[in-house]
Amino acid sequence: MILFLKLVKRIMVVILLILIVFMINGLTERVFANQKLKAFKERGELIVTNDPNPRNHYFLVAPINDYEDISRPVFNMDLRLIGAKADVIVTNRNPMRHKPAIGWATGLLSRSLFLGHATINADDEGKYMYEVIGNSADASHNIVKKTHNDWIIFEEELGDEGVSPLIVGLRAKNTTAEEREQMIQFASEQVGKPYNYSFLFNREHSFYCTDLISRAYQAAGININYDYLATTGIDLIVSPKLYIIFIREIVIINNEKHYYFYYLA
Repeated sequence: MILFLKLVKRIMVVILLILIVFMINGLTERVFANQKLKAFKERGELIVTNDPNPRNHYFLVAPINDYEDISRPVFNMDLRLIGAKADVIVTNRNPMRHKPAIGWATGLLSRSLFLGHATINADDEGKYMYEVIGNSADASHNIVKKTHNDWIIFEEELGDEGVSPLIVGLRAKNTTAEEREQMIQFASEQVGKPYNYSFLFNREHSFYCTDLISRAYQAAGININYDYLATTGIDLIVSPKLYIIFIREIVIINNEKHYYFYYLA
């Protein structure tokens, strides 16, 4: 029994050290992510649109780098769709916002490390996406699924009760159609597999949201998680293999929520 307790203690110490490294690494990455997000927004030029909502503001971001591809869809304003095939969408919303006992902690982590949610687009028009969630009360829903790309529609249906302070669209640099198809083929083959609640330890037959994306890219020979720790939304934003194509953020003006859209065009 004493030997067993010592073993458990050592395991707990190792896990604690891993968590400390994970947090320090993530907070460091947050600095670089903020710089990347700020630089993209500073390139935006305000435009006039036919959007009837006066609190929606749109900024076009002109390409300045040779890898910034606008030949494929970036943002469909009419259909409210973000991105094209294999594009990644991440948010810093709180995944446990409905559970007050732990929601305060997950909210802090989500805002700091973008642990909210992430998806990968399934088709060229950006109509569908692959995702896996782990916070449904019905365990049968906590699996990899192909769903509608409803990021913006969902938020706008909620109105001022929207839950995503920041939504970021990312695209891989200089990929081929074949590589993108390999990513989506991998994601499609995982449909029905369960959520991975261990996070720090990859399991062959289960996934968490950013892990699904990271491994889909790996299937095409592209590593987007350069630190090799548990993949977070921050990892994806700062990855040198990905670049920002879209940002939607909530800005408070005179105690009223406004919605700023920045997109490559």
